[in-house]
Amino acid sequence: MARKLDFTNETAAGVMKRLLMFVRMDLRYHKDHADLQMRALDWDAHDRPRARLLVGNLLTAKRRWLTDADANEQQPRPTDLQREYVRVSRAAARRQSALLRGLAALAVLLMCVAAAAAMYQWRVAESSLAEAKRQRAEAQRQEALAIQTAAEATVALLVSAVVTDTNINGYPQAAMLRALRHDNVSEDTQVVLEHQARLLSSTTQNTFFPAAILKGHSDWVNSVAQSPDGTWLASGSGDNDVRVWTKDTDGSWSSRILAGHSNSVTSVARSPDGTRLASGSDDGDVR
Repeated sequence: MARKLDFTNETAAGVMKRLLMFVRMDLRYHKDHADLQMRALDWDAHDRPRARLLVGNLLTAKRRWLTDADANEQQPRPTDLQREYVRVSRAAARRQSALLRGLAALAVLLMCVAAAAAMYQWRVAESSLAEAKRQRAEAQRQEALAIQTAAEATVALLVSAVVTDTNINGYPQAAMLRALRHDNVSEDTQVVLEHQARLLSSTTQNTFFPAAILKGHSDWVNSVAQSPDGTWLASGSGDNDVRVWTKDTDGSWSSRILAGHSNSVTSVARSPDGTRLASGSDDGDVR
């Protein structure tokens, strides 16, 4: 349907201006009509491939042109092929938009799954670490318990040996404790013996046991010196004596007294070659 123009009460200049405007509008309309028709024909001639459909801003512009053409009833009217071309393009754009939204949702879902998997792995690692620490602590506790049990068994064995005067091969502590027991004035020595047994049955790797007990001093021994070849020992005591100990052929030790100090001997020392011995005492003398 052709559009009617009303020029009532219009001046000649106004009429010309309006005529030019309508001519321009018709020219633009005809140009858009021809462009859409060429695109639609090209699409139809190539078996309507998806690659030749309208997309993006071009699709939006052609849809607006088609809506305006219907609203203004402009001539020539849009063809059925043009309408189908715009409709198919719009449907394809909607499907692509839905696909992109689905892919975005899938990506978000995969990210959430990956984050959950990472959190699970972190928790498993934390749990494994905690379990390893617990097992290590339990192993240390069991080791300490075993050491304590062995020490208590050794103490019981030593005390039993001391009380019954029994010889135990491999336990020189028992002989030492028996000597201590027999030297003790009191017969009620059970508590003292048990305490001494615990001290002598230390389970550390660097435990050393004495080869012999050298008796003779009547007071505290303050200092000891050994010869370079290990054949004699010298000891200084609070009994004012210096004793020189030598090992006999039968394995026993004997001593001779070096008297002369009038007060406690606090230190003894040998010369580097072991031929001379010096002693210092609280009496102020060095001999």
